Amino acid sequence: THNTNTIYTTLVPPPPLSTMVFSLLSSIFSNTPVILNESNTALNPSFNSSSATAPAADGGDISNAASFAKSLNQDIMRLYSKYLSSDGSHVDYAELSKSDEFHAFQEKTIQLRFCLLKDLSELERKALFLNLYNIIVIHAYCTIGVPSSLAARLKFYKTTGYMIENEFYSLDDIEHGILRGNTKHPAVFVFSPQFSNKNDPRLKYTMEKDPRIHFALVCGAKSCPPIRIFSPSNLKFGLNAAAKNFLKNGGLRIENHDIYLSMIMKWYHDDFGKTDSEMLEYLKQFLAEEDKEKLEGLLKEGKFKLHYLKYDWSVNGKK
Repeated sequence: THNTNTIYTTLVPPPPLSTMVFSLLSSIFSNTPVILNESNTALNPSFNSSSATAPAADGGDISNAASFAKSLNQDIMRLYSKYLSSDGSHVDYAELSKSDEFHAFQEKTIQLRFCLLKDLSELERKALFLNLYNIIVIHAYCTIGVPSSLAARLKFYKTTGYMIENEFYSLDDIEHGILRGNTKHPAVFVFSPQFSNKNDPRLKYTMEKDPRIHFALVCGAKSCPPIRIFSPSNLKFGLNAAAKNFLKNGGLRIENHDIYLSMIMKWYHDDFGKTDSEMLEYLKQFLAEEDKEKLEGLLKEGKFKLHYLKYDWSVNGKK
């Protein structure tokens, strides 16, 4: 038997004042309790946990980080092939959570605690962290449930994650600390970078900022991009394809002089460009020819108005 609802927590120190203020304001507007002293939720149990088993001999060579990452990718692909819609937009959480494949995957994640990230190239780490972010959300939705309010979502992304190489990586740590080059969270009243301690061992894995990750990370909401699987060999193509697909399917729409954009581009505006024109110049490369020509004309005129679309936080579950 498998216990899919076991939660492993590690205590963390009180958050900085900026986070406390933001948490307080969030609780006021969403009518939820204020949580100031939180604990991290590691979804992969420790090796000596009563529900854990030893790393499987056939689960990828844990002494070879690249081999293990490839094996983990294959396991994720098997889950996606059965429980993810063909377009990557919906997950059958109910059936997935009951499946033998998911139970086997849960045990496989134990081995992440022994995975030596230093043995991977930056390209391999980037693909791994992109895939881990998306599967952590799915793993958590199946085991601890879906956050139901703004404050709950903030806590979820801040405290839910995996233990990797004996360090805890939350969803926020992966997104803002690793993949965004240790940039601060875009939320109001957050002023410090994700890893604010200069001695944080995770700092050595931070990467140069790549705006395309915002079309690859899936937070579990309907307005998120479709879920994809990434590998080191297809990473450039995969990220470009993710950007093109997201913008083509509602992420960027042009109507006369009005440009309608996903809220993602507002939240992470500076990742794409300091000014509106710089942001649009960056996005232009991923547009189909007709839209690219329209945007080029608007940029040349300098006459356009941006509109950001409301974000649908409904769960990307099976229709």
